[in-house]
Amino acid sequence: MESFKQNRTSKSSLQKSHLVPLFSLFPLLLQAEPSGVYLDGGAGIALSDTIATQEVNFVYDQKPLLSLSLGYQYNHFRLELQERYKKDKLYSASAQDSYSIAADGDSIINSQMLNLYYNGYNESKLMSSIGFGAGISTIDLKETYKESQIPSFQGLFSVGYQVRANLITSLNYAYFYILESDTFQSKADNSLTLSLRYIF
Repeated sequence: MESFKQNRTSKSSLQKSHLVPLFSLFPLLLQAEPSGVYLDGGAGIALSDTIATQEVNFVYDQKPLLSLSLGYQYNHFRLELQERYKKDKLYSASAQDSYSIAADGDSIINSQMLNLYYNGYNESKLMSSIGFGAGISTIDLKETYKESQIPSFQGLFSVGYQVRANLITSLNYAYFYILESDTFQSKADNSLTLSLRYIF
């Protein structure tokens, strides 16, 4: 009988010894990241230099892409409203199967996006995020064409560094896509931006 009790006790101790390392992982998996309302501002470049209506292709000189976001972060998730703004100088225009001519004026693409991010678990101050956004865009070719509320989508990825507990700087990549409309052909673009995020 005493031998049975000892054997049962040893098995119980063995089970506990296996469970303790497992349970010790939970605080790491659920480790809280800074949470709260944040403001994020960024600037960078978009790699595409063309935009096309249903009749004319335009080429423009590249100018900086600007973004400003207001959001809320809770542990590993972030939800934000983002304003994207890009103003470029038109360079040339060409109709289908036609030669190019000089073009004057500006190309302005202004977008309002709702983005959802997931921040991966990180043991260091380096952190990564992946996300998806949906919204609308306005394309304005000054004195030529303009159309508003064109559905737009973007895939997002970023790598950041936590400068302080509530201050993060990031390098961001976005694949941005504007659907085809009555006036404009669909437009896909890749962009890189540097941003600074402050959590209040």
